[in-house]
Amino acid sequence: MICNLAIVVVMIGFAVYMITSSTFARAFVSIIFTIIAGVIAMNFCESLSGLLIGREIIPDKALAASFLVIFVVAIALMETGMGYLLPKSLEFGHIPEMIGRGVCGLVMGLLAAGFILMALVVAPLGAKYPYQRFDRNNPQIDSPDKPLFNPDGFAVGWMKVLSNGSLSGKTNFATVHADFLTQMYLNRLERKVPLMTEGQGISVPREKGVWLGPEGLKNLDDPNQSVRASSGARLMIVRMGINSSAWSTASKFTLGQVPVTCTNGKARIIYPDGFVHSADSVRMPSLTEAINIEREGLKDNVKWIDLVVSVPNGYTPRYVGFKQNNIAALSEPVLADEAPGLSPITGGGQADSEPKESGENGEEE
Repeated sequence: MICNLAIVVVMIGFAVYMITSSTFARAFVSIIFTIIAGVIAMNFCESLSGLLIGREIIPDKALAASFLVIFVVAIALMETGMGYLLPKSLEFGHIPEMIGRGVCGLVMGLLAAGFILMALVVAPLGAKYPYQRFDRNNPQIDSPDKPLFNPDGFAVGWMKVLSNGSLSGKTNFATVHADFLTQMYLNRLERKVPLMTEGQGISVPREKGVWLGPEGLKNLDDPNQSVRASSGARLMIVRMGINSSAWSTASKFTLGQVPVTCTNGKARIIYPDGFVHSADSVRMPSLTEAINIEREGLKDNVKWIDLVVSVPNGYTPRYVGFKQNNIAALSEPVLADEAPGLSPITGGGQADSEPKESGENGEEE
């Protein structure tokens, strides 16, 4: 209720400002500037927050603060430039001006509200703030609750469009954050689990880190039940390692904090069904159940975990995320006869290849 009221106030406030203090042309350009500022903020906020965290400056709020600062500075610079380049005398008549300014103000207010909600969702707030997108006990990721007018979804949608176009990069936003809001809200549903890691929290193998799941895997809680892929998917193993250097914040997590990005020209986010617990059994906790990993069995300062993932047919796992600040590029899938042995948690986790540390942007270090 409070969130919806705030959205309405922001939209009306921007509409009134544009009607009384701007022109239709300037208001329209301001919408474009707002979207561009959001993309710039998202692309650079992780780098700035990394510097703040490294210097122990508001580490838990660094990402949200970095996003808002970059967003505001980017808009301020572009608006200042527009003041010199676009004359205020350019108008299209009284009635078209009033209608145009009002509509542009509402759209800009919707975007501004969306970007504010995006910043708040990466802040260390409770799962109910700025609004409760999922039920903590039973999150339905395909049918989330949305605020009035869905401003954060609107803003994210425009960022995906731009990141797939002229502002795209090697690991663009639309790929690694194909479902950004779901990722961020699932990351914070369990209150007792850290939202981010201190430094690089995960590693992945340089090769043989993804392969087709073997036959005969059993559910740990019900040994009579075989582990099968969901409909329209195939069971695959994705190997991920917890780095000992970030153990205090990385060894406790939920499967909702481990999004796997799969692609086939477009991206989809898939969450693991579970992880290999022993030689032929899979532990299958809920997306919000806290998982504690023991230090026993570290190899080269990494504790390997074999995630069991139902990968949609035609898709290939490309990235694995972890908490709020880790994304790692996965190796190419290998055939069954080339696959390494499973790395059960209870057995300590042996890996057949050397680890590759993950960077915050998903690139190799």
